[in-house]
Amino acid sequence: MMETLLNMKQSEPKQGPGTFSGTTAAATRRNMREMFVPPTSAPASSAAPAASTPRSTPHRPSGTATGGGKGPTLDELKQVNLGPEIEALFEELRTVRAKKNSYRDKYQSADAELQRVQKEWTELKQTEGSLREKIKRSERDVMLLTSENMALQESSKRVKELTAETARLQQRLRQAEQRLEASRAAGTPAYEAVRQQLQAREDALRSLQRKVDRMRRRDPLLQFSIACSDVGRLCLRDGGRDPGKAAVEDRFEALSARYAEAQRGAWEAVAQRDAGAATVYVAAARRFAIARIPHAHLDAVVTVDGDAARAAADFAAAGFAVAAATTDAQRLTVTAPTTAEALRAPGPYGYAVAARVAPPPDCGYAVASVHPLVSPELLDNPRRCVVSYETARASGPGGQATNVTETQVYAKLQIDGEPAYTAEAQDSRSAMSNREAALQKLKGPRRVQYNETLARQQRVEEVCKTLAAEVAAQGGLAVEPQLLQWVHAAAASGAIPRIEESLVLLLAKLGQQHTGTPSTVG
Repeated sequence: MMETLLNMKQSEPKQGPGTFSGTTAAATRRNMREMFVPPTSAPASSAAPAASTPRSTPHRPSGTATGGGKGPTLDELKQVNLGPEIEALFEELRTVRAKKNSYRDKYQSADAELQRVQKEWTELKQTEGSLREKIKRSERDVMLLTSENMALQESSKRVKELTAETARLQQRLRQAEQRLEASRAAGTPAYEAVRQQLQAREDALRSLQRKVDRMRRRDPLLQFSIACSDVGRLCLRDGGRDPGKAAVEDRFEALSARYAEAQRGAWEAVAQRDAGAATVYVAAARRFAIARIPHAHLDAVVTVDGDAARAAADFAAAGFAVAAATTDAQRLTVTAPTTAEALRAPGPYGYAVAARVAPPPDCGYAVASVHPLVSPELLDNPRRCVVSYETARASGPGGQATNVTETQVYAKLQIDGEPAYTAEAQDSRSAMSNREAALQKLKGPRRVQYNETLARQQRVEEVCKTLAAEVAAQGGLAVEPQLLQWVHAAAASGAIPRIEESLVLLLAKLGQQHTGTPSTVG
């Protein structure tokens, strides 16, 4: 092709550099079209097939090589002025070739990407088939496990029933053994109770003996007496004569009297300093109340005759919250603080019982009635109230889950570690829903029912009779008048809350019922 262009350049007339005549330019375009534009195929309606149409060959001037002849050199090509149209055609040719190469690269890249995507699609189809098969196997395994779980639940329920039956039988066996031992015991059927009382008295006697020994080690007068006795043992003579013994005993008796008087004065000074003795005895009275008064740790509803405001102030001084009823100002609801830990002292009801039996002197009011109360504030205190749940198989309507799964829920309330009452729910087929319903019943209707039951059963008069009998069974109780005076002085000075004086007065009154002797408060 380059040789043809060169010959065309050499054969054109000289008209100046870079110019062509009209004829030469037309011939040049025709030759270039023959060289670069492929022949068009014949129309479809032509008789001869398109494949048989001969391809036109570019015009080759005579004198040029047609086979492997050597073409023009680079220098010769540089000397040829092909004209702007030929240069434009060459530029277009280069652009077409560059696009062709670009399209070819894009095609190869798209083809490779297509092959990769087809390969991934094939792998995904295989993975999908494998996963579907695994899912089918898992569904079969789940159905088997569900059936086995139902069987295990049946077995577990049966085991629980057998365990409960075994516990009942063991309890009956222990009771039978106890009755057998009681029947073999000497004396009355209360022989075991008497033996326990004797054991308790022996323990108390040993404790008292240990206290006496400690007092001997601490008491200087006893140490001095032992020292004098050691000398006295050396003075014994044959026949038992000891002329100086009487003089020593007289002098020691006088010394003991002076020592006792000084010791009594020192004790009174220590006991009255900062109301020490009163606070200790009040702590002992609180211990008795929390141990012996039923439901002493609960809140209370108190009806007051007289100065209700002063009664509310006395309960508030003990650290309790007091609220008067909107319809009756004499009716007080006394509750423990919501942040309180498990009580180690009586709650509002324990103090209210003491104030009902033995109100503080000159308080200006009297407790007409009192009954224990489980208040909403008490239920909201997680430090004191704990709710535990137990499940069982529901009975009655409820669908397929009835008698198959344990959807019936029992909510059991404990207050300060002691069981209170229980609420039950089984209306729903969901154990979680029944759990929430049981908790709502526990805090709502069941709490009201329990409070009503406590109000009917806990009569203060009956409680006092029971306490007096217990005190008498333990040998009685005597509260010294001096101690009552110290407690009263401490309450009057504000060293202890006034309501706590009622606890000590309750002990004194229980002791009066046993001994029949009145106690006075100065």
